[in-house]
Amino acid sequence: MNVLKFITLLSIGVMSYNPAFANFDRSILPNQLNRYLTRAIASNPDLESIGHEYNAMLAKVPQVKSLPDPQLSGMTFIESPQTRTGEQKNVVAISQMIPWFGKLNNREQVALLKAEAFSYGYKAKELKLVNDISQAFYNYAFLGESVTLSQEKLTLLEGLKPIVFENVKVGGDSNSLLRLEVEIGKMRDQIEALNQNRISQSAQIKALMGSTVSGNLPWPKWSILPKHELDLESLISMMDENNPSLEMLRRSISSMEAREVLAKLQSYPDVMLGARYIETGEALKSHTLGSGDDPWAVTFSFNIPLWGSKNKAIREEALQLRESTEKQLENKRNQIIVSLTNSLSQLKDTQRRIDLYKNDLLPKARQALEISQSSYENSTIGILEVIDSERTLIELEMIYWRASSDAWKHWIYIQTLMGKELI
Repeated sequence: MNVLKFITLLSIGVMSYNPAFANFDRSILPNQLNRYLTRAIASNPDLESIGHEYNAMLAKVPQVKSLPDPQLSGMTFIESPQTRTGEQKNVVAISQMIPWFGKLNNREQVALLKAEAFSYGYKAKELKLVNDISQAFYNYAFLGESVTLSQEKLTLLEGLKPIVFENVKVGGDSNSLLRLEVEIGKMRDQIEALNQNRISQSAQIKALMGSTVSGNLPWPKWSILPKHELDLESLISMMDENNPSLEMLRRSISSMEAREVLAKLQSYPDVMLGARYIETGEALKSHTLGSGDDPWAVTFSFNIPLWGSKNKAIREEALQLRESTEKQLENKRNQIIVSLTNSLSQLKDTQRRIDLYKNDLLPKARQALEISQSSYENSTIGILEVIDSERTLIELEMIYWRASSDAWKHWIYIQTLMGKELI
């Protein structure tokens, strides 16, 4: 077994253990998300389909490295020719085409490299599934925080209602009570809309997992992403070394190079070796030497690669396919670097916003709300100012949790581009 074949078959065995997923750092992910990812890798129908396609490519290898089927032919004479040694009755022939030296090995090499390239395509699909589920999970997590915050706001508004009602009873502006009831109605409608959105987002995650369980998934339990200092140049270097999409194209280029060698071998003839047996009856004169002996013959032939323009076109096709794949690799690398740069920039921005809102804006907004509620109870401000303070606090908390969700999504996406753990 040559080295290339050994490495490829070794990668086949390792792939069954999901190397891309195994290298993906899950140590700080929520347990719930880890369970979803494990279930998806095992059950996602799209990934299973790719696995079957990969197995089909492996089954192609022994086909291309084998000799063509031998040919067995027979012939029966309608009018048997009479020879000196007897009447010829039937002819049986067998032949085997043997490709020129190196053709079978190169065909096997092309098929092995294509299978190896596809194995990296499988890993890329696997990491894409990891990313898709993670993105959906943190969208769902943010939705859960939105429901919680909206319910908190509704509780705050409903808590104001007895105070406003007492103010109206003692001669306060009845319009304040109407405005408060309108705001409560709007908040209830918002909560209902969020709960309806939960159904579709839950269904999306279950579909990615290949799950048919009814009902909504539970709200995620999650925390803020620990801060990471990531360097773009180091990430690019890691990406060049481990990104499965790039590796897939590199293996495809190697396959194209082997195909170029095979194309050059098309200019050399293949050999047809065979044997022929002729059934012969007794001679007219029984004492004739060799009477009734059945003759054997060994045959050989060559095809003649006479049409140079056809063989030249085969070589040119292989060359153009290789150069096309090289450009695809260059373009794919540029695209990934752009995605990596953009996602890293947004990760740093979300981490900045998390610090800003957690340590500065949210404490001030909570303090402002407490002052507004106290001022309203002392009749120094109107109900609208209290509602505005509550709305401002909820909006800032929404932004904070959205930034937290986005930070996780960018960090996970960067990991999938690396094809391995970051920490």
